[in-house]
Amino acid sequence: MYAVSLSINVNPVGVSPVLTRDEVWAGLASKAENAVPFVVGMTRCEIAERLPQGFWRNVEYNGQSLRERVTLTAPVQVLFEREPHTPDAGWITNVISNHGDDLILTFTFAVRFPGVAEGSEAERAQGDARCLPSRGNQHPRYRPATRGHAPVMAAARRSWRQRGRHQCDL
Repeated sequence: MYAVSLSINVNPVGVSPVLTRDEVWAGLASKAENAVPFVVGMTRCEIAERLPQGFWRNVEYNGQSLRERVTLTAPVQVLFEREPHTPDAGWITNVISNHGDDLILTFTFAVRFPGVAEGSEAERAQGDARCLPSRGNQHPRYRPATRGHAPVMAAARRSWRQRGRHQCDL
């Protein structure tokens, strides 16, 4: 399984407004319910069934229909798990943590590629091609966010760009 993570400081020096954990959590929870305004390539995101700690959602992503279980562990983590029988099954986490006085947001993307041996150079190359701009991926993953969600996604976009990554298209 290919995996990549990125951790960002939500409130770097000189950036305004300074966000609280509750504000970041509210943005992530809202994005989990409807990611269409944020995720490039996602054209549909509908909640199919509510669960005690989350929900199942049906999404259309890059022309592919997917079903994902979303687990909300407030105010720390959102876990997105694709149904295991899908060819590119995998998961994504958005985790809020602290490092000293800094509020940190970590995105982790993990996916299997059909027909590609796990742990192989081919797997790494395919994953890198989807996540690293130097390997051909030049489009931001997150769309300009709607009001209220903008600070969380702006922090993510700002950090991705500073690190030379513009998207992880998993």
